[in-house]
Amino acid sequence: MKSKKENRKSAGEQWQSMKNCAFMVGQVAKYSPSFFVLTMLEGIISGVTGALVNTVLIKVLFDRLELGVSFASVALVIIVTAAVHFTGNAYSFFYGWAIKQWLRQKLQRGMHKDLFAKARSLDLSCYDDPVFYNDFVWAINQADSRASNIVDDIRITMTNLIFSFASLILLLTIDPVMVIVSLVFSFISSRISLLTNKLSKKREEAIMPHTRRSDYVARALTLPEYAKETRIGHAPDLLLAKYRESIDGRKKVTVRFGKKLCVLGSAYEFSRTCSSVILHVYMAWKLFSGAITLGGFAAANNAVWNLYWGFQEIAENYTKFVNHGLFAEKYRTFLAYEPKITSGEKPVPVIDTLTFDKVRFRYPGAQSDSLDEISFSIRRGEKVAIVGYNGAGKTTLIKLLLRLYDPTEGSIRVNGEDIRELELQPYREKYGTVFQDFQIFASTIAENVIADIYTDDLRQKVEQALEKSTFSDKLATLENGIDTPLTREFDDKGVNLSGGESQKIAIARVFAHDGEIIVMDEPSSALDPISEYQLNETILCHAQDKTVIFISHRLSTTRMADRILMFANGRLIEDGSHEELMKLNGKYAEMFRMQAEKYTA
Repeated sequence: MKSKKENRKSAGEQWQSMKNCAFMVGQVAKYSPSFFVLTMLEGIISGVTGALVNTVLIKVLFDRLELGVSFASVALVIIVTAAVHFTGNAYSFFYGWAIKQWLRQKLQRGMHKDLFAKARSLDLSCYDDPVFYNDFVWAINQADSRASNIVDDIRITMTNLIFSFASLILLLTIDPVMVIVSLVFSFISSRISLLTNKLSKKREEAIMPHTRRSDYVARALTLPEYAKETRIGHAPDLLLAKYRESIDGRKKVTVRFGKKLCVLGSAYEFSRTCSSVILHVYMAWKLFSGAITLGGFAAANNAVWNLYWGFQEIAENYTKFVNHGLFAEKYRTFLAYEPKITSGEKPVPVIDTLTFDKVRFRYPGAQSDSLDEISFSIRRGEKVAIVGYNGAGKTTLIKLLLRLYDPTEGSIRVNGEDIRELELQPYREKYGTVFQDFQIFASTIAENVIADIYTDDLRQKVEQALEKSTFSDKLATLENGIDTPLTREFDDKGVNLSGGESQKIAIARVFAHDGEIIVMDEPSSALDPISEYQLNETILCHAQDKTVIFISHRLSTTRMADRILMFANGRLIEDGSHEELMKLNGKYAEMFRMQAEKYTA
C-alpha cells in the first residue's frame, strides 16, 4: 500500500496537472476564443439532446404505446425524437466540418507565434541540455494539438456529466434502488478501468526503448543519408540483428504485462455482466409486478447504461487530463524560461578595438574549461587568423564573441565597454558570420543570401554578393538565376548544391550583410584548393576596410593574415605574424611544416 506521504505527493501531482490543463484552456481562450465557446456548446447540445432522446422521449414513447393511444400520437413522439436527434447531430457535423478545423488552425498560429518568438530568444546553452531540448521540440510540435485535445476532452466530459445527471434523475423518479446498484457497479468498473489505464501506460513506457530502437533501424534502412553505407559491407545485418532484439524485447514486455491486463479485463467484464444481470432481472420483476410502466422499463434500461458509460468516460477522461497536464507542464516551462543572455542598454559604437581580457569559459555540465585565461586585442581593419588543432577552443571563442554564450570569468570589451552592457541585437548585427556548420534553407538562392524576405530592389545586392563569393559561374548555369529554389524539400524543380557551392552561398550572406567585422569559421573547408585561393583573394579584396577574423585548418590561408593566434587546449599559446611565428619555431611552425608540401607549389 502507498504511504500517506506518497498519496499526498500523488494528489499534489494530479492537482498540478489540473492547473496545467487550466492554463492550456486559458491559451485556447486567448488565441481562439470561438473554438473554446463553440466546442463547449457542442458538448452541451450533445448532452441535452442525448438525454432527451435516450431517456425522456423513450419513456414517453413506450408509455403511449402501452396506453394504446392513437398512431398519430405515437408518430408525433417519433418525429420529435428524430428532430431532437437531428438537431444535435446537425450542429456537430456543421461545426466539425465547416468551422472547427479553421478555428484550430487559428489556435495553432497564435500559439506557434509565441513559441517561435521564445525559441528565437533561447540561449544556445539550452541546446546543450537534452531534457530541455526534448521538451522544447515537444512544445513546438504538439502544444497546440494537446491544447485542442484538452478542450475536446472537456467537451466529452461535459456531455457525459449532462447525460449521467439526466439518467440519475430519471432513475430516482422510477426506483432509487437502481440508482444505488448502478452507482456501485459504475464505481467498481471505473476503478478497474483506471487501474487498466495505469498499467497500460507502464507497458507503453517499458516498450518505448525497444520501439525507439526498431524505429532507428527503420530510419537507417530507408533514409537516403544512410543509403551508401547500408549498401557497402554488412551494416544491414547488424541493423537487422538489433531490430530482432527490439522485437524480442517488445514481446517480453507484452507477455509480462499481458497477464495482468487480462485479469483486469476479465474483472471489468465480470463487473459489467453482474450489473447487467442484476439490474435487468430487477427491472423485469418491477415491470411484471406493475410497479413500473413499459416506458419506465425502457427508459430505465437506457438510463442504467447511460449512467454506467457516463461514469466510465468521466473516469477515463480524468486519467487523460492527468496525462495532458504532464505534457502541458513542458509547454509552461518552455514559455516561462528567461534567457540568461540578455541585452544591455548602451548603444553599440563603431568597433575600433575588440579585447578579450582573462576570459575563461566552461560549457554547462563540462568537467574542464574550454577556454582558459584568454587575453588579446584586435584593432579595426586587422585580418586575424585563429588556428589550432580540433578541440583547441577556436569555435568556442567565436561563440563568445557573438554573445551566443557569456564568459564564465573575465570580459570581452568593445572600445573598452563590456559587450554585456551593449544592446544585444545591434551588437550581433555588426558581424557578418559564416559558421562551419552553416545551413541552407529550403528557399530561393536570393532568399538564402539575404536570409530575410527578398524583394526585387535587392537583386543587384544579391548578385554582387554571389559574385564576391565566386558563385557566378554556377549561377550562370541555372535557368532561373537567383530565383532558383534550393533543395527539393518543397519543390521538385529545386537544386541540390554540392558542399562547396552551398558554402559559397553562405559566404555570400556575409557580403550581402555588409557588417563591420567578417567572421569566417572554416570558410573554405568544403572547397577545392583553387576555389579556396580565389575565395581568400576575394575576401581580402572586398574587406580591405573591415576587420576579418577567420578560423582555418589550412595554413596557406594564414599567410594572408596580419596576425595569427595559435590555440592549444583552450589556451592562447602564440600570437604574431606568419614570419614571426615561423621564427619562434613553436607549435604554429610545427603545424605549418606538416602541411608545407601542400602549399609550396
